[in-house]
Amino acid sequence: MVTLLLLIANLLTYGLELAGGDTEAYCLAHGFDPSQPSLTAALYSLFLHASITHLAGNLLYLAIVGPIVERQLGATRFALLYLLAGCCGLALHALVSTTTLVGASPAVFGLLAAACAVRPRFAPCVLVLGAVNVWQVATDTGGTVGVASHVGGLAAGVVFMLALNPTRRLSCA
Repeated sequence: MVTLLLLIANLLTYGLELAGGDTEAYCLAHGFDPSQPSLTAALYSLFLHASITHLAGNLLYLAIVGPIVERQLGATRFALLYLLAGCCGLALHALVSTTTLVGASPAVFGLLAAACAVRPRFAPCVLVLGAVNVWQVATDTGGTVGVASHVGGLAAGVVFMLALNPTRRLSCA
């Protein structure tokens, strides 16, 4: 149920961006600005997206892994993981960049780490995303991809899952 609510919230937020007329200006005005960090901007930025392809990519992964992780963790811990991974990703981004950031990617990467823990067969998915990140860094001449936020979200997902069950070894191989 939380996964569905997150999907709807992301879609509705993108609708607000489109209604504003200029999605880039909207994202710059309401995204997470590391030079003026606030919890409100951090949380809202996790629902903003720079383009329809950015939105579609995040929602695709959320739709695939969200229900699996939510079933394993329950609604409350799932929502907590989503928000914590998102905020940890933003925090790491703020340490290495001054650019405004938008997107659910840090939260989704946290869910991917959790999916890896609860279903090790998802490990290739995480490896592919790692390769995509390397490709994005290599081809991103405008500095628009917040790779540090992806890494921060992924790391938060691993730590979250270890905290839930410290005696269980995580195996992503």
